[in-house]
Amino acid sequence: MSGADTVPARAGPAVPAFRRFLGRIGAPVVAGLLWLVRLAAMGSSVVFLAMRRTTWRRTVRAEFGRAIAGALVGPLTATAVTAVLVGVGLVYQALYWLEAAGQVEMLGRIIVIVLIRELAPMLVGLIIIGQSGTVMLIEITQMRAGGQLRMLDSQGIDPFLLLVVPRTLAFTLAAFTLTIWFVVITLFAGYAAATLMGAVKVTFWGYLDVIMRGMRLTDFLLLPTKSLAIGFVVGVVCSYTALLHVRSATRVVAIGFVRAAVAVFAASGLVSLIL
Repeated sequence: MSGADTVPARAGPAVPAFRRFLGRIGAPVVAGLLWLVRLAAMGSSVVFLAMRRTTWRRTVRAEFGRAIAGALVGPLTATAVTAVLVGVGLVYQALYWLEAAGQVEMLGRIIVIVLIRELAPMLVGLIIIGQSGTVMLIEITQMRAGGQLRMLDSQGIDPFLLLVVPRTLAFTLAAFTLTIWFVVITLFAGYAAATLMGAVKVTFWGYLDVIMRGMRLTDFLLLPTKSLAIGFVVGVVCSYTALLHVRSATRVVAIGFVRAAVAVFAASGLVSLIL
């Protein structure tokens, strides 16, 4: 058949502009939902494997010990310094102005709502991301790029079991411990600053009594729940990003830091809504 006799292919029906607009909007929404589903699946796998006795072999226990030491010792100084700054900037100011207004009895509830319920767990979560999460992102990314993950898999060692499970649990326990450390230092630093400035007349035990009377039952539940949830989310997000993003270490660290920070705020808000 000659070229003149060739029948041109018929073009498909034109896609309406409104449908193209919906497609452009829906694509990132679907991608975000898939990311959340995969993240939830990874978190569920960590919990399931952590409860199995056969998971905790000698190599996994050793990795967990190394991870918990790094997650606690590394951010310890940064947590203490941040707590002192928050104590001077928040607790001291609250003591000063409430003492001037004669409303010291309101101090407890204000400190509980601002510091214990919201500020302390989130700041500790961000510190863990900067101190330990970035190290985790770099290590796993370099191991993946260098072929160590494939080598572990070829030797019958599950990289997820060896690297993700112990580090995520280490982040979880470290977040709880550092949050308690943060709250204690903040309260002491705030009262010490107010005493040195002569801005407070209440005794130290009276100060602690006011704060304890401002606590409610849900507050005693919220602080450990939120700190544990934030540490767990940081570990899962950093692991997910390092394992699945085939990019340079610098790019993976940037993506992982932003995602983990967003996850910290999301987890904090969700726990606050529940409790």
